[in-house]
Amino acid sequence: MNDLKSRLKEIREDKKLSQSEFGERIGLSRSQISCYEKGIRDVTERSIKDICREFDINENWLKNGEGEKSLISEKDSILANALAEITLSDNGTIKEIIVKLCKLDEKYIDLVNKLIDGLMSK
Repeated sequence: MNDLKSRLKEIREDKKLSQSEFGERIGLSRSQISCYEKGIRDVTERSIKDICREFDINENWLKNGEGEKSLISEKDSILANALAEITLSDNGTIKEIIVKLCKLDEKYIDLVNKLIDGLMSK
């Protein structure tokens, strides 16, 4: 039986989070998450909203098991649109920059992001 408590646990395990880590992300204790997953306590409407917002989860899926589990976040939607525009563009330089960014180590990505923020603030 796939009920709300098992869907909640599924989200947490998909994100590879402990009950403590999961709870921290939505402002709840480890024991509260444990009670939700065991069905000892009913998941509050506020907790459902917080979980869906924090983890981009379809509320209808979490509550009822209907529809797709994940929602596309606003940031992902903006990124998808930007990449589509770049792909259709004739600007080879921007395409080259994106390809190079994808190959950079994580620490350099952070530096490039700070550089871009500095350039945009001027």
